[in-house]
Amino acid sequence: MILSEKEKKPNKTSLCRYAIDLDGLGIVVWGKGSLVDAVSLHDTVAGEMVSRLDAHFNSTVPGGSDDPIPIAFERYVKTGKLNGLIPVPLRGTEFQRAIWRALFELPAGRLITYGELGRVIGKKNAGRAVGGAVGANPIPILIPCHRVVGKNGPGGFGSGRGALDIKAKLLSFEGLSLPEKK
Repeated sequence: MILSEKEKKPNKTSLCRYAIDLDGLGIVVWGKGSLVDAVSLHDTVAGEMVSRLDAHFNSTVPGGSDDPIPIAFERYVKTGKLNGLIPVPLRGTEFQRAIWRALFELPAGRLITYGELGRVIGKKNAGRAVGGAVGANPIPILIPCHRVVGKNGPGGFGSGRGALDIKAKLLSFEGLSLPEKK
């Protein structure tokens, strides 16, 4: 199973940190080898944000540019596909993990609405709960929450400055556009 049903804490030792610029989009990734522990998206890579997020993990060190994680993200910008990386077992409710599994299996270049995502896991009337689970995703891009849209428009994507711009940028890497509000 891609995402563990067990409640495990992420491995917080000996992680590498990668600050990656994807065509003006700042991504900070923590992981080791092909395993990804966390991803943080920003409209710019901010040193202060890196320091604050590093405090969550023990013993992080800057990773090398020839490691699997930055190579996979560089390939993502060129092809719209993020292959070869594996999420660590994620903590969350059974419902959240079901949503994250379904998203992980959603192919690049395909959008899905909150309602459709609920139906995929057998919860056809759980649109708001699906939105909550999508918003709690700790590994955006790898678990592609940016591909989830509202039935009448772009839907949400995190909170804060530039969130929908980030969603639009990620979709553009996959040859998609952010839907217009109906």
